[in-house]
Amino acid sequence: MAALFSFGIIADVQYADIDTCYNFNHTRLRYYRNAKPLLRNAVDHWISEQDISFVTQLGDVIDGFNTRKGKRESWRALTEIMDEFDRFSGKLHHLIGNHELYNFSRKEIYESKLFSADEFQSGQDHTIEDPEDERKKFYYHFSPEAGYRFVILDSYDVSMLGWGADSAILQQATQIVTSVNSNQELNSPLGLEGLETRFVKFNGAIGDRQRNWLRHVLQTAENDEEKVFIFGHIPFHPNKTTDNICLLWDYDQVLEILHQFKCVVATFAGHSHTGSYTHDAKHIHHIVVPAVVEAPPGSDAFGTVAVYDDRIVINGHGSVKSAEFRYPSTP
Repeated sequence: MAALFSFGIIADVQYADIDTCYNFNHTRLRYYRNAKPLLRNAVDHWISEQDISFVTQLGDVIDGFNTRKGKRESWRALTEIMDEFDRFSGKLHHLIGNHELYNFSRKEIYESKLFSADEFQSGQDHTIEDPEDERKKFYYHFSPEAGYRFVILDSYDVSMLGWGADSAILQQATQIVTSVNSNQELNSPLGLEGLETRFVKFNGAIGDRQRNWLRHVLQTAENDEEKVFIFGHIPFHPNKTTDNICLLWDYDQVLEILHQFKCVVATFAGHSHTGSYTHDAKHIHHIVVPAVVEAPPGSDAFGTVAVYDDRIVINGHGSVKSAEFRYPSTP
């Protein structure tokens, strides 16, 4: 049986024109310059398959190291990476990660090719939000096929990154982190235990306005008998095999919403770099995609997701492993 449609997926390219070096904790190598040819491999593959409807890029397309050479280098690196993505003729859905916000303000992102939401937002119902809230929305939803709803979330709608020094959002985010994390360096989880380690500066939250919107979208999808796939940069669910530093600040509130609806099939995220999988108590599949930047030369890190009427099949390459996940209602 042929798939109903297919889409490409990739996470944490984090390109920079610098030599390979270790991560912040000196535990894993990052192949910054090699990230671009690996992205080229992925795009070449999606082009050759011909039936890929769209590509979802889960955030962090360029690395924060680009800022060391100034804004011009950030724009140069982004242009190089966007040129690779633009060879794909289908729709590109770019999510925002912490490294985009190290390089650019949200206003700059809104005015760049990284802003994918514009064409989808004009017909969407935002009336459940505060009409006085004029912040640009980086979240949206779309239907690639009848009976399916894809939801793109902004993991940094509440964040210490990208909002500006006088922003009320920055003040709110700082309070969230410092109420748990007393380190001078707020990117460090030193002294925190268990799920508390998520309260670091490089994470963020979906936040009240977006959670209210998400609840409304899911209720509509359930009424319309659609299957829903949700995408964000930061993982949505703790995982037993990882340290859970990379986790939404408000993951528990988001999961509470997801678990109210039987229509939710899966979430996809990046950010943690190692990749993981969790099948939760409500039978939602939580898939975290490994990072391109940590795939060594000669390897790969991307996937193609084939969507069937009873399951999804990930055809993985390199560190992205192939897998099949059945829908919750499917035996």
